[in-house]
Amino acid sequence: MDCSREPSNFGKFTDELSRAFHEYLGTPTIIIAAFVVLGIGMAELEQSGIPAVNALRESLHAMVFGNVEATREILISSAQTLITITSITFTVLLLAVQQAASAMSTQIIDQFLRRPINQVLFGYFVGMSLYTLITLAVIGPEFNPVLSTALGFVFAGIALYFLAALVYITLTQMRSGIVIHAIHDETLNARLRMLPLLARTGRAPRLAGVADLHTVPVRSRGDGYISNIDLDLIERTLPAGADELEIVLKVRIGSYVAHDDLVAEIRSTRTPAAPNLVETVLRALKLSRARDLQLDAGHGVEQIMNIGWTSISSAQHSPAAGAQAIHALRDLLASWSTPEPLAQMPRGVRPLPVVYDDNIVILPLRSLESLAVAAVESRQHQSFGHVVQAIATMYGRLPLELRMMSEAMLLRILRGLEHELLTFELDEALKHAAERLEAAGGARIAECVRKCRMQERAEVARMAR
Repeated sequence: MDCSREPSNFGKFTDELSRAFHEYLGTPTIIIAAFVVLGIGMAELEQSGIPAVNALRESLHAMVFGNVEATREILISSAQTLITITSITFTVLLLAVQQAASAMSTQIIDQFLRRPINQVLFGYFVGMSLYTLITLAVIGPEFNPVLSTALGFVFAGIALYFLAALVYITLTQMRSGIVIHAIHDETLNARLRMLPLLARTGRAPRLAGVADLHTVPVRSRGDGYISNIDLDLIERTLPAGADELEIVLKVRIGSYVAHDDLVAEIRSTRTPAAPNLVETVLRALKLSRARDLQLDAGHGVEQIMNIGWTSISSAQHSPAAGAQAIHALRDLLASWSTPEPLAQMPRGVRPLPVVYDDNIVILPLRSLESLAVAAVESRQHQSFGHVVQAIATMYGRLPLELRMMSEAMLLRILRGLEHELLTFELDEALKHAAERLEAAGGARIAECVRKCRMQERAEVARMAR
């Protein structure tokens, strides 16, 4: 779906179906199809009359699966047992996932579905069940599929072992640290996948101060989240005089777009842009009904913040999970605060006159501020101290613009000290934060932190009199 299309029920269905296969159904479908093909192929192989296959069939027939009825009963029992155990186990595991999601965030469910090991195991269990049913279906009065049944028994034994492994894997994946670490890693990968787009676009308009500038607004005709930007489509439609034209995008990957929202401006020093270029820009902005971590690193930052907020706030009062979220956000800020080496463009690919306002570095900083608000609301002095220390530690590594933003954030956050109990842990956190800020050249903000700390200590001393 793109910004040029009107919303439709069919579009929503195809978008959801594509998302389902992308996030979860793709791998299980391949594995299930492989089991179905294997079941049919084994039945054909056993009836092919190949001497080596016949010899192996006779050998197995002499030891096990002596007659057709016995084989049928064994397969029926095996299929019933496997399906029953699998359904019960899956139900219990899904309840565990739901419980963990209610304790932290619904992002737990997203991570559970996205993990390849879970997709492989679910596909294996369903495929194994279908294989057993196919083998059961080809049994006839004159045909005893001993090779298929023997292979099915091997698969069944592996499946029972996988059930035990699945219980451990699922419960391990529900740990907050594992979930946050997985989102953190996928967020970094999403940012790397974003670099080719950044390499082909500019950060600031070139024609902003040009007189007699023709500007054509581009407005959305659909709704959804920006999931990708097709720069190749834009490049193919650009006119010959593209040096005197630029496309200023008003949205980013992950931005929500409603009907008739301004999504871009086409600026030209000559005549206004042609209508076909407006349509191209709309088609190039791909929309999705939900955000996706494939390219949307901001979505990963938001997921970590949501888990941290739920854990820190009075909804859960879980400072350990909150600290893990704060540490993850601090690492993302550290990873993106230095200039990133943009992807090398292939030969023949040139930068485009497209302006993309990238703001990814700001997002972890804003998320830390939000977690400080949650810490004040729930009176969690540990989490409050972690946030102040995280910002102070990163202060010296931030560019000038973000330093000024972090100073303003610290001043706002420190107002919450009047609602916090000045424990020894929080007192030490403020002390170390002031030292780090001063060492990084932020003497003024360091002095503010010291004054707030001393005011709180003086209040404690006054109450002790």
